[in-house]
Amino acid sequence: DHLLLDYPDVLYISSSGNTGNKFSSPFNTVGAPASCKNVFAVGATNSAGFGSGLGYVVDFTSRGPSADGRMKPDILAPGYALDSALSFSTNCKAEEDSYLKAGTSMAAPVIAGVGALVREYYQEGWYPCGSRYCGATLDPSGSLVKATIANGGQYTKGVQQGGTENIIKTQPVRPYDNNQGMGETNLLTTLPLTNENDFNMFVENDVKLTYGESKAYVLNINKAGCSSDLSATIAWYDQVGSNGCQRCLVNDIDLLVEKISPDAAKYYPNGKGSRDGMNTIERVRINTSPGDKY
Repeated sequence: DHLLLDYPDVLYISSSGNTGNKFSSPFNTVGAPASCKNVFAVGATNSAGFGSGLGYVVDFTSRGPSADGRMKPDILAPGYALDSALSFSTNCKAEEDSYLKAGTSMAAPVIAGVGALVREYYQEGWYPCGSRYCGATLDPSGSLVKATIANGGQYTKGVQQGGTENIIKTQPVRPYDNNQGMGETNLLTTLPLTNENDFNMFVENDVKLTYGESKAYVLNINKAGCSSDLSATIAWYDQVGSNGCQRCLVNDIDLLVEKISPDAAKYYPNGKGSRDGMNTIERVRINTSPGDKY
């Protein structure tokens, strides 16, 4: 956490661990550094072409909550049966064989690659129009890269035992729980790309807030012929909490989405019915209709 406060352009990505199937319960198995507030903790989903395929959390994924109750893992990526280098081979031939590996240590590099692509997207001016150099270059903070990836995460369908098709019925998943956090990463639901997808994105990079201050943004929905939801996400690097803290959040920033027309409604983040006073990533995702104002 200290590192990211000193270098706010860095995104620290960590595998969540592989002990989710080692004990009587998969929960409370995540450890440091994945359990830290500012670290982007990655759990594993199955891979395309294996078992039930994408969209299922693999049972070995270490899960939260953290000691002070925060949601973990933060994001998911494929981590079962991924091609990796056969690094323990003693054969010194020029071309090493590939090797199918499983673990959250396979999933975390997927998110690292996604993070690199998100950073490149902003730096090469793809925002907001979806093609290279169509917009102004932007040097994103690590928090913006994290928020962007989290904003595009997709809900999973269940927990799968290893790489088989066996779904664990006693471990149902729900949005923002300690099985999946923000869900499974998908770049096509994360970044607008010309001729590849069809949604708009608005970002604010490295905004400063003082104590008690708020910022408001007005969104008018015009999505005729489009089925995208409205997804709003904030992320920030928090100050280091005290040793042994039971509530470790220091700077509590709150996201609230209010529908103001044609009728009124309030939407709180992370599936809660009120503000979130624990997590450093907050997301609201709702269905909208043309003409809605938020």
